[in-house]
Amino acid sequence: MEINFSNSKIDKKDLDEMLDSSISYTTYLKGVIEKSDYEVAEASINLPFSKKIIREIEDLVSHVDVSKLEIIFVVGIGGSDLGTKAIYDGLKGYLDEYKSKYPQIIFLDTINEEIIEEINDLIIKEGRISSLEEILINVISKSGTTTETIFNFELLYKTLSQLGEKINDRVIVTTDKNSKLWKKADELDIRKVAIPRMVGGRFSVFTAVGLLPLYLVDINISELLQGARKAVNDIIDSNDNNAIFSAFSIYKHYLNGKNIINHFFFIPKLERLGKWYKQLIGESIGKQYNLSGYEKHVGITPITSIGSTDLHSMAQLYFGGPNDKFSCLIYRDDTEKDIKNGSPIFENLVEGIKGKTSSDVMNAIYQGVKKAYIKNSIPFMEIIMPKLDAYNIGYFLQFKMLEVMYLGKLLNVNTFDQPNVEDYKKETRNLLEKK
Repeated sequence: MEINFSNSKIDKKDLDEMLDSSISYTTYLKGVIEKSDYEVAEASINLPFSKKIIREIEDLVSHVDVSKLEIIFVVGIGGSDLGTKAIYDGLKGYLDEYKSKYPQIIFLDTINEEIIEEINDLIIKEGRISSLEEILINVISKSGTTTETIFNFELLYKTLSQLGEKINDRVIVTTDKNSKLWKKADELDIRKVAIPRMVGGRFSVFTAVGLLPLYLVDINISELLQGARKAVNDIIDSNDNNAIFSAFSIYKHYLNGKNIINHFFFIPKLERLGKWYKQLIGESIGKQYNLSGYEKHVGITPITSIGSTDLHSMAQLYFGGPNDKFSCLIYRDDTEKDIKNGSPIFENLVEGIKGKTSSDVMNAIYQGVKKAYIKNSIPFMEIIMPKLDAYNIGYFLQFKMLEVMYLGKLLNVNTFDQPNVEDYKKETRNLLEKK
């Protein structure tokens, strides 16, 4: 994967300063890797190297006949499903339910009674599913007490219980060991798998949170983890530490008033990677207090754009509006699935497209966008994926998690807590308990 910072407007002096200032944290991360330390906040960087998690998943689903599986229900929200969704959409695409011989994943995150009604209509009333062997429910909550997740699980459990009495055999719980949900699974004899204690939800995609459902739909998780390992190994090589360069570019532009980061995907299937990143940077960097205890209200607002869709809705703002954004352009340099416009039916409507391939047109658009950024003095970095596959998505996810770890250090905030998230959760619980 090629990552280019030449248009980020960070000079060599700045980069040398950044490398010097990050030596101690890089040394610390190397120590975490060498010791396979799972008792520190950065424990997630060891996940791509763990063989134990893969063995646990294989044992956990050994009772499942995948050839009979039709639907996997992933019930979770935030870090419990965003990474899984991103990988699933990126590799399976838009029409998975029509073309795949493997099970389809249906994600239930926010409260939406219509989804449960549709599941009841399609699966029970119309008979798409005829037996419990055709479904699996994976309920995911790190705390084990996530309101939306437990409520959705209750409704789904009751709905799918109509298919047979042994519904518990078709449920797998993913949660912290000894959480309330873990203990309830013990009571009901439901299979369960633990999330490593020190791995936060937004860093958990390479635990059973993401790997379990992806394994069941035949996504190559070995390749996914191989890409993630490469991103981790890159921090050992100071000349190839893209995570530091990226974090420092974002940090420098933040200090200069660019408090919005725009991930501009010219690969539409990766749109959900942008949503995953929103949580990653939002919860990790958006802090009321810094590590010194001062109230600073630090934060970088993430937005996601899709090329070329959003060029027809947001380009005017990006190029003509306030210069308050730092962009990361993500493009695929892969022509394996090109479609050529040989003999156009509507000839002469658009000059220059006759005989061109889809990648010819998209590349022209992408290069045009880059030139517009440069012309308007808007800083950006770019990521070029040689291929859209599990390896490159794995690299991207891990690279971004490392980027945010370094960024938290630069901004002097705790990257791994999220105290203000509890503000709405406490109020929600209070309101529900009063009724």
